[in-house]
Amino acid sequence: MAPVSLDALVAGSGNPTVRAGVMRLISLIPEVEVTDTTANGEPAVQITATFPNTSKCTSAKSDGSAGQQKACAKIVGGGVEEQVTIDATTGIPVSFSGGAVGQPPAGQITYQVSRVTLAQVAQGHFVAEPTTSTAGA
Repeated sequence: MAPVSLDALVAGSGNPTVRAGVMRLISLIPEVEVTDTTANGEPAVQITATFPNTSKCTSAKSDGSAGQQKACAKIVGGGVEEQVTIDATTGIPVSFSGGAVGQPPAGQITYQVSRVTLAQVAQGHFVAEPTTSTAGA
């Protein structure tokens, strides 16, 4: 999956228009598969992008000669696969992993969202404090 689409999902996950736009765009990529799943016991969507090991070559005329030169680039290994799991209710990314196809992920990210107040930020607290229940009080 393109890093830009993941960045848009992370930054704009709270905005339904951003989520819908990103999902619509990545659904047009033939290498992308979207499946329903669960994450942390909640409904989720898993987006998997698989890019096989393919070579891409272009031909170009060399300087003044009649022959052509061929420039090729090839992905080393068995291709690349990336997966992002998104909470189906909130649209917030839950996790990301990526690496070689058929191998354990080379990297994995788990996202955690917390809400803070302006007063907490002003005091230098950027992570929400655990809440305590006042039920029965």
